[in-house]
Amino acid sequence: MALSARAQAPSAEQAAMLVQAMQLDKSALTGMQLSVARGVKNGVASPEKQNCVDKLRPAEFTDIFSTAVVRTMSQLETKQATEFFQSRVGQKATALGFHELHRQVGAPLDAPAPQFSEAELRSHQEFVKTSAGEKLLVQQVLSGADVKVQVGQRIKSLVASCGSSA
Repeated sequence: MALSARAQAPSAEQAAMLVQAMQLDKSALTGMQLSVARGVKNGVASPEKQNCVDKLRPAEFTDIFSTAVVRTMSQLETKQATEFFQSRVGQKATALGFHELHRQVGAPLDAPAPQFSEAELRSHQEFVKTSAGEKLLVQQVLSGADVKVQVGQRIKSLVASCGSSA
């Protein structure tokens, strides 16, 4: 979904703040690290490769998501979304996403899934009703095919830069 001609796009810095608040870059890195760890367990990746991948930082992926924010969200939407994901409810929603990521790849869970109070659920539902919430949580504009392809290419490049094949 492209940004309308009248809405001002966020700056790269504002976009990066949202990506970091949502921990999208950390999520991409964590998924990569968990996959390589599973590869080591299954004998298809080396412990050296896992050690290298484990030393990478979320910033390896920030630019991919930030570019998508700039392309699809307004400055106001970015501000609203950043505020939401920096809030207690937003942080719990992000933690739930990490819990689900670990569950999907069969990785051990560090903690139980976060629980939401009725008030927190209402707060989350109210955010979903905003333009920012609609784009991020319903339309999932930062999870489109183009973003997934870029993340996949970055993962391949990073894994290759860690030496022997995974």
